[in-house]
Amino acid sequence: MKQHNLHRQHFHNRHCSQGFTLVEVMVAVFVLSIGLLGTASLQIIAKKANYDAVQRTTAAMLANDIIERMRTNVDNLADYEVAIASPLTDANAGTEPVQDCSSSASGDVCTPTQLAAHDLWEWQQAIIGATDQSGGNNTGGLAQPAACIIVDTTTDVYTVAIAWLGKTALSNPTGGGAAGYTCGENLDYGASDEYRRIFVISTFIQNTV
Repeated sequence: MKQHNLHRQHFHNRHCSQGFTLVEVMVAVFVLSIGLLGTASLQIIAKKANYDAVQRTTAAMLANDIIERMRTNVDNLADYEVAIASPLTDANAGTEPVQDCSSSASGDVCTPTQLAAHDLWEWQQAIIGATDQSGGNNTGGLAQPAACIIVDTTTDVYTVAIAWLGKTALSNPTGGGAAGYTCGENLDYGASDEYRRIFVISTFIQNTV
């Protein structure tokens, strides 16, 4: 009988050693939860970074687009100077100029002034994403954008600045006081412009006038 009881006790101990205690399960769940929370946080950070990268790429493309338009209309570069006093929206982006300079038929009769006006209108439409719509909503544009074109007729240097609303708070970009970096300041980009993002490019364009 004693030998039988020892055999039963040995089998019971061996069987228990193959399972997990409640403490072990709780620790495992806790560690797993920490890992999942960390992964979720990284995904959020990655999505914000990707969003900012896409917005900056879009701003760079738009800035270069208007510069190329200006290069094809060097007879009236001064008419491209513009500063948007408030974030661009459908309401304040203006209406299309009467003279449509986008088609070759009407482009032949457009004056340099009319061409500049139409270029600026098309540019602003692209900035707010009105040129690419889905379900009646603007897509592909910038978030709360503001735009400035600064013309320096003395040096023939033209600065294009585009500001937009970022996802995370950072220090306000000042650019050391360089031209264009004040574009969009004191608008709806946070109390200290900590959500203001900006892309600035300056280029030389020979004025033929």
